[in-house]
Amino acid sequence: GEYLARKDAVREAARKVTVPVYIDQASSVEEVANSAAILKAVRSADQQQFARAPSTHGSSTLRTDRNAAGAEAHWQGVLHFLARFTPRP
Repeated sequence: GEYLARKDAVREAARKVTVPVYIDQASSVEEVANSAAILKAVRSADQQQFARAPSTHGSSTLRTDRNAAGAEAHWQGVLHFLARFTPRP
């Protein structure tokens, strides 16, 4: 989301991004919409947004001690995205 003092700072920075982008956020309607607005500003055509319940805010959604019911699903999303960039022997 846009949590900085300047309300459009994240979207402005996102407009400069041309590399693949993966966004994972809490599954609330508000957070999904905020993330989608930022992702829309990204110039890269390679974009993925992942939202699955249950989740928590921020990177804690990947922690089993903070998101016991959903951390594994979120990790699978991250690893699936990153697997495309892993060199194969």
